[in-house]
Amino acid sequence: MKTSLTSRMISQLLPMKLCVACHQHTENALCDVCIADLPFINMDVLKGNMLNEPSTAQSLECKFIDQLYVATEYIHPVKRLISEYKFSGKLAIEQSFSQIFHIHQRWMQRYINAQRIIPIPLSNKRLSSRLFNQAYEISKALSRLIDAPIDPVLIKHKETPQQASLDAPSRKKNMNNVFSQKRPLGSHRVVVVDDVITTGATANHACQVLKSLNPDMHITVFALAISRPHR
Repeated sequence: MKTSLTSRMISQLLPMKLCVACHQHTENALCDVCIADLPFINMDVLKGNMLNEPSTAQSLECKFIDQLYVATEYIHPVKRLISEYKFSGKLAIEQSFSQIFHIHQRWMQRYINAQRIIPIPLSNKRLSSRLFNQAYEISKALSRLIDAPIDPVLIKHKETPQQASLDAPSRKKNMNNVFSQKRPLGSHRVVVVDDVITTGATANHACQVLKSLNPDMHITVFALAISRPHR
């Protein structure tokens, strides 16, 4: 009885954990109701590759991408969570991403086969203002699930405008000489990680840089979410 009373008193002193999406009381970063409401993508139906969906393959710049694995649609509440995470780095939101990945875990382990995980880098200017790279943080969660090491082998040399706001010729010009590779990779299967896929231009250019040194490399692009305007 005394132990129970003490535990209750301690729990009342601790801050209550709230769902990062609906702000209701929960034991995890996302409550069960919000998890059930998330716009998950059934990657099993697509055999682990969104490029098997013709409308998606035709709408993206993906010439150098062999496989595209995405966990959710870039709509509410995922869109807000990603935006808040980029500019605040809240640990609870990062934990919500881990919850999402755990739901995909069986499919990830079935369809993603990689020797290295390569996060899309930020420029030094952006990294110094934000203090963390969201793609690298997502890579850490992915690394634990598929048991592959992170290798930040790419460098970003300059800031670029948002790709979604540009037409196709401007997007191509926008990505000229943005990335370079620190050193050759011996790995033949890698995952390139970004937070959101919109036009595909950023990830595609990163893959182009990697394949320029290893044309036979198989590259899976992994993203937390995808924005599909035709949906």
